[in-house]
Amino acid sequence: MDDKCRHCGSEGSTKEVGNVEIERFSQEDSQHGSFDFTKFVQVDKCGVCGGLTIRQILWGDDFGEVMSDRLLYPTSRDNSSLPEKVRMRREAADRVRRFDPGLYAVAIRRMLETVFNDQGAEGRDLFHKANDLVRKKKLPPNIAIAVSHLRDIGKYGAHDEEIEVAKDDVPLIENLADAVLEFVYRSPAAISALEKSIVDRRGQLSSPSHLAPTVSTDTETA
Repeated sequence: MDDKCRHCGSEGSTKEVGNVEIERFSQEDSQHGSFDFTKFVQVDKCGVCGGLTIRQILWGDDFGEVMSDRLLYPTSRDNSSLPEKVRMRREAADRVRRFDPGLYAVAIRRMLETVFNDQGAEGRDLFHKANDLVRKKKLPPNIAIAVSHLRDIGKYGAHDEEIEVAKDDVPLIENLADAVLEFVYRSPAAISALEKSIVDRRGQLSSPSHLAPTVSTDTETA
């Protein structure tokens, strides 16, 4: 089983701290007879950051091995559509997520800079680059506003401010960053995959993708 921490990314750092058996059952096979299985939930704890990972495991009693291993917590997103540099920036941010909220905010700002540069954004700072992408219809205005808030929070993390980035800010920063990644990379990739699947089976789409609604460009610039 994978012993990489899903919170901080440390390799070989997790250790089982408990498990609960859910059920035992048998499955018949017409050629080989009956096989017994045990399904249980296992909790692992990271020795580096203390984060908990919860899995649902199916053990083959007659085979003496794990038949399936499904991650229940923390839930993970599909980052396969992210460019390598963006993915590396996100992973770097995740490594400090539980240790230092200020560093996490700075790391997420750095990731967003990489995203916007990848999209050809122009501007003197993160907010102006976001607004440039709004004008180019590559980003919705509400996300540009959220990026402005991320910029403000990131300033606290990068400087010796009296107002510090709080632990409670971390999930908010993470959600806003994910909103950008979802809009720029994950959703377009999912739509493309769906369209390809339809074309492969039917030969054509029922409605052209260029008829998708456009993004408004009405947003305040700083």
